Order: sequence, then C-alpha cells, then structure tokens
Amino acid sequence: MCAYYYKVLEETCSAINKCLDKNLFEINVRRVRTCNAIPSNAKSKINFISRALGDLKKLGYLEYMGRNSPKKYRILKKSNFEEIKTQMDIK
Repeated sequence: MCAYYYKVLEETCSAINKCLDKNLFEINVRRVRTCNAIPSNAKSKINFISRALGDLKKLGYLEYMGRNSPKKYRILKKSNFEEIKTQMDIK
C-alpha cells in the first residue's frame, strides 16, 4: 500500500481519538473531514478516509451501525496508530 494511505490512516486515528475525547461515539467520513479540516473537493483523500474506516472496522476498532448513506460507525476503543501498524504489518 502507498505511504499516502498510511498518512490518511494516521489522521483518521487521530480524528477518532478527538471524537472520543469529546464523548462522541459515532464517526463517519464527514466527521473525520471536519476534525482534520479537509475540504469537500479533496475526493481522493475522502476515498482513502472511507477505506481507512473500513480497515479499522476489520481490525475491531469500529463497529458498522447498518446505515449506508452515510456509513456510520460506532467507536469501540481508542485507536493507537502504532498498534494498527503492527496489526497491518506496516513497515
């Protein structure tokens, strides 16, 4: 995978932790965008954020809430990017 994706994944993890600090337990692409001040015309980055949320769901950090538009996830635990790197075998 490309280094750009890992940068977006790290930003997504930090947005999840910001939401937990504010006692918000649901997250979607828009909330990640607003936390990281990403404009709505950055389509490539938005696609990577969506993919990162899906990967975090597979790793057990998020739970899909069954809503398709927009996809909403429930945050299950705080995300640590170093742990995620080891789980995904990122070098």
